[in-house]
Amino acid sequence: MNLTYLLGAGASANALPLIMNMNERMQKFVDHLDKFNLLDENKLQQLSQLLDKIKGHYTSDTYAKKLHLMKEDDSLLNAFMAAYFSYEQMQKDLKSAFYSNNHLSQLRTEDVAIYEKIGKQIDYRYDAFLATLLIRETDGSLVLPANINIISWNYDLQFELAYLNFMKSRSLTDAQRKLKISLSVKTQKEKANGWRNLHSNKIVKLNGSASFFKKGNEVDVLNLDTSLEYENFQFNQMTAQKLLDMMICKKDEYDTNIKFSWKNDIDTRTVRNDAKQILSKTDILVVIGYSFPYFNREVDRDIFSNADDKI
Repeated sequence: MNLTYLLGAGASANALPLIMNMNERMQKFVDHLDKFNLLDENKLQQLSQLLDKIKGHYTSDTYAKKLHLMKEDDSLLNAFMAAYFSYEQMQKDLKSAFYSNNHLSQLRTEDVAIYEKIGKQIDYRYDAFLATLLIRETDGSLVLPANINIISWNYDLQFELAYLNFMKSRSLTDAQRKLKISLSVKTQKEKANGWRNLHSNKIVKLNGSASFFKKGNEVDVLNLDTSLEYENFQFNQMTAQKLLDMMICKKDEYDTNIKFSWKNDIDTRTVRNDAKQILSKTDILVVIGYSFPYFNREVDRDIFSNADDKI
């Protein structure tokens, strides 16, 4: 019996913000960059203007779709979202960043609560989920069973980060490979380089992944560098500068793996087809943290078009 999990933003809510508090946490990300004295007037103005535009829409996704419909450049928005979600999931010394010049009692209660939430790197439920489902192959590696698949609307790295706790390797790229994650932007290159074949993916990310890769290079640099290990996946002066480079300073050298499924180009259609393949063979569908919003109706209708009526 084939079991498929369909995930929405609520599945990561213990580590990452939902719509109602995302704007304030994105502001804290910019504030944290500023704490490292990396933002000159021009960079701060670019990020502040972008934040104002995001705040002027219901969600960042709404703003992204508006840019798409108006055929306007969305590269800064996508890069900012990839950098922001990277920041949220990195290890951070928030005490030195935000408390050093403020006695804890002088901080607003709501600010303390926000900082505590930003400090949570992984939603504990992913660890429990993987511990329940992973099986050991003959070569010793831990994989998802053949009858288990996951389709996610989230572009976070929660699966990868949680899975590293079960691996000897500490490479985020290795985690993606072992989990057989299908990403929109890199799908074609992955197929060409033997990462997976069309029917072997286990986790499909409909909106891609909050990570970066260097243009003209098949190797996904994820967030910072091809040699990045989990122990170094932390927000400090060096990584803050790297994220800023990929967003603004050296933006022509990098691209992001975020690619919204409603773009309906060759990459996103390939990932949609992956999801359709999974759902066409699904006997039981478990929905976690997803409300089937009207915003996603076209893609949901498409990926379920070949699904059996029994699910």
